[in-house]
Amino acid sequence: MLDRMVIRLVPLLRPFGLTGLGVFAALQITLVSFAAPVATLAVMEKRGTSDRHLAAAFAMVLAMAQANAVFPMVAMGLRPGPVILLSLVGGLVAAAMSYHVFGRHLSAEEHLVDDTPAHPAAESRGILDIINHAGAEAFRIAIGAIPLLVLSLVVVKAAEHAGWWTP
Repeated sequence: MLDRMVIRLVPLLRPFGLTGLGVFAALQITLVSFAAPVATLAVMEKRGTSDRHLAAAFAMVLAMAQANAVFPMVAMGLRPGPVILLSLVGGLVAAAMSYHVFGRHLSAEEHLVDDTPAHPAAESRGILDIINHAGAEAFRIAIGAIPLLVLSLVVVKAAEHAGWWTP
């Protein structure tokens, strides 16, 4: 399903300087976490994606709202629809500015190489499977951050009750 979505979105997002894996990185940051697109960007670089396209995808990822921040905030009253929409707009603006303005001196020539991973343990898996595995690892990292999140919420509530901070 994601492959079909990416294939349909690429022609629309190509003018912003995004390739198929760049679109996939946008989906990862919007739906998984901040760490998920890191593997995708590494795969893009390893495959020989041009510096200009890589810069556009990286700028987009840095500008977009992270799923692991947006979805937990829904419990605090955040409306995810407008946040995701504004995140996508901001990501596309960042990608376009990086590709057409700030990165215009970078090479747009791609030196694409074979899609198969060089690591012996990953030879039987495809690129998408490797990216999904990295997304699962990012999810485990996000789950590991829950104790720190709970601690920070306790500190915020304690500051509210002590009168040091009011929302």
